[in-house]
Amino acid sequence: MSYNRKVVLNRDEIKQCMNFSKLFAAPKAQKSSKDFGSLNAPERGGKDKTSDTMTGKLAEYAFMKFCKANGVDITIDFEITDGILNIDDGQDITTVDSQINTIKCDIKGAKSYAKWLLIESHKIDEKIIFAHIYIFVKVTIPSGVEKDLNLYNVNEIKTEIAGYALSSDFCDIDRKPWFMFRQDSAPFTPDFVDILFNKAKGYVLHNDVLRKSHFKDAYLDLESNDLLDNHVLNMTQKAAINLSLPVQFLRNSDEDIKALFSALQNQNLSLITKTSIWE
Repeated sequence: MSYNRKVVLNRDEIKQCMNFSKLFAAPKAQKSSKDFGSLNAPERGGKDKTSDTMTGKLAEYAFMKFCKANGVDITIDFEITDGILNIDDGQDITTVDSQINTIKCDIKGAKSYAKWLLIESHKIDEKIIFAHIYIFVKVTIPSGVEKDLNLYNVNEIKTEIAGYALSSDFCDIDRKPWFMFRQDSAPFTPDFVDILFNKAKGYVLHNDVLRKSHFKDAYLDLESNDLLDNHVLNMTQKAAINLSLPVQFLRNSDEDIKALFSALQNQNLSLITKTSIWE
């Protein structure tokens, strides 16, 4: 089966997401104004906070619509409980086919040109808010919405289901993160990731598996040969530490999507193969 990953949200759906985002960002809700939940990131203003929340909610709605179009009935949470400690514990999908969902799914939204799935390190390492699955949705956001929320007054917003990753996909067999970017650093370009990956495979000995150390060796080799020009994106990270995966290596084939649907409907995470995404 071939899945159409393009999902278009209509005016009413956009308005529903906006109503939620405004309530979530309001002072009464007492939600953190720290950008990306970081202790040392700058405070966000009300419009900026609403816009950030909006991106995430549009992504959640798009994934719900994608699932329903393919026979999987999921619900996302539109309720807001006031208080800074009242969070969703990394669970963006509340029910699957009218049953409570026990597989924690964190649906991440990003702009349509995003090249990386970026997860703040505390959302993987701390058990209180970790997720089993991180689902990545690209959203074509109107330009300038951070300053003018009225720009969301459009007839449609286009999105794309870009893929997903298991929490284990972010680290090698030794639990070493494949990619970790600190605040104010820039992620690699997709082309450089491909070069780095192909070179790292050359360091894998017989009967061994690809490890973070192989990536380090490959990087040092490229650096020593002056092959690192223009190898990072023109952007920097706001969160203190992001564990990251390039979009081109997410689980995004039709077989992967089918496995995700099966895991959710049967509430059995093992139906998604644990094979490394780097193989």
